[in-house]
Amino acid sequence: HFARLHAELAPGQVVTFGNGIYGTTVAVYEDTADIQVKSGAVLTVSRYAISAIVRKEKQHAQHLADAH
Repeated sequence: HFARLHAELAPGQVVTFGNGIYGTTVAVYEDTADIQVKSGAVLTVSRYAISAIVRKEKQHAQHLADAH
């Protein structure tokens, strides 16, 4: 799972961390990634802290949940 995740990781993707934080990749480097969170802040994190790439269906569901 994680080998594929790191091979597919690219700017513009919505990702999640094990603790439930969501963000959008701004840049991906060898060992880190820059992630923009809802407040607009950009965090530099270990790319190994990313637990999943959120697929389009989940992004839409999350957007609808945030609207309520």
